[in-house]
Amino acid sequence: MAASNSPILGKYHALERLGAGAYGLVYRATEVSESSAQYAVKLERASEKKNDLLQNMKLTSC
Repeated sequence: MAASNSPILGKYHALERLGAGAYGLVYRATEVSESSAQYAVKLERASEKKNDLLQNMKLTSC
């Protein structure tokens, strides 16, 4: 079961960080609604190019 102070990653509670690399972080996690099943959850890092593209999209949609 996830500790009450574990970070929430969307619908998952992170139990521990499994690894990190150039593209993101991977956590062992449980689903909030079903704490018995365990998953690997990857959080991808946002690239500068991706952030620039998203910013441009926001500006053009105004």
